[in-house]
Amino acid sequence: MRPDYGRMQRQQNTIAEFAGETAKWEAYVSASAGVSPVAGLGNEPQYITRTITALFAQPKFDEQPVAGGEFLAGDMMVSMANLAHANDRIIWRGNVYHVQGLPIPQTVLGAKVWRTHLRIGGATA
Repeated sequence: MRPDYGRMQRQQNTIAEFAGETAKWEAYVSASAGVSPVAGLGNEPQYITRTITALFAQPKFDEQPVAGGEFLAGDMMVSMANLAHANDRIIWRGNVYHVQGLPIPQTVLGAKVWRTHLRIGGATA
């Protein structure tokens, strides 16, 4: 019997919709050159903000080597359908998380998702 990939995709969509949490994904675009260091304006990163639904996890281990480097206590893992890059940020539950390293491709119920290592970088205003 062959796998029903359509059914598996619908199951993945249901899991993401009902088990996932909403967050803001800020995809890094570029940095502006600013006007003058004397005027107090310098390089400012520019982002495109999107609302996403993702699965967040905080593993039980304290320190462990992963694809993005050393995984420290307080770091998070996120699984999402979008491919995040090194300068991207995820805003979730009032905290800003920075993407660490390269995303790890995974197949969940026949759908490709990206598991990404996040490190907390501060709180939103």
